[in-house]
Amino acid sequence: MDSPLLIPASTTIEIQEEPETATTTAPTPNSSPPFFTRQILYRLAIVLAIAAACIVTKQLVANSFEVSVINAAADTPIGHRFQLKFVSNGEISRILYRSNKIIEQVLYPTSSFPRKPINHITIQLSNQTLTDTVSVHNGIKAGEFSVILGPDFLSSPNPAIVLRTVLHHAMARVRVWDGPEEVVSAMVKYLEMQATSETIHTVDTDSRLDGSCWSGGFLRYCESREKGFMARLNWQLTDRSGLGLLNRSLCNAYKVSLTTQQMPTQSTSD
Repeated sequence: MDSPLLIPASTTIEIQEEPETATTTAPTPNSSPPFFTRQILYRLAIVLAIAAACIVTKQLVANSFEVSVINAAADTPIGHRFQLKFVSNGEISRILYRSNKIIEQVLYPTSSFPRKPINHITIQLSNQTLTDTVSVHNGIKAGEFSVILGPDFLSSPNPAIVLRTVLHHAMARVRVWDGPEEVVSAMVKYLEMQATSETIHTVDTDSRLDGSCWSGGFLRYCESREKGFMARLNWQLTDRSGLGLLNRSLCNAYKVSLTTQQMPTQSTSD
């Protein structure tokens, strides 16, 4: 029987360990930004929040009144058309807010001019034919107004244009302070002319050469000579001071300008 394999005592077995591979652990990036970066982000967030708040506040101030719509002709085909085209999509509110913005730029160019308070405007489509397409009435409470629309405009070739025109007229009447009827009517007419971009060279047939000058054309003439005239006139309606003086001081010059415009027409007719 063979003897087991024996390793001689003098034999040395060297076991070499594999050299450890040097591994360099990449430093874990700091998950949180440095202190100054956090401060910058924090301040930027504050600035953005303030800017957003200012935008919202400005919109709320610009559209600081509520709009309600009453469709008294809801059971008629015209009432259905009105509801579909102008009420359900919020078009009436958008028209009023756009008109209000345009009018405010003329009547209240700065915060120094007192604003006429407006809280609520009710638009009502009548179910009866009216003499006027639109009429404006004061509400029960201060700052409330009612705008009555005749239904006939919905039968026009382009009811959207007619509605924009009559609502701009209504918004102008609401925004102008109360005063003598001829003055208020002239101011409303001017605001309508301004919205429709009627040229300043159009002859004003509403003015009377032998009487009062109060008309849209007269106010357009005054505004062209003195920027901000309409805003100052609207402010003076709050106590009705100086209205006669303004009329007398500028009326004669305006009549002269009307005469100059009418002379070529008269010469041609002769």
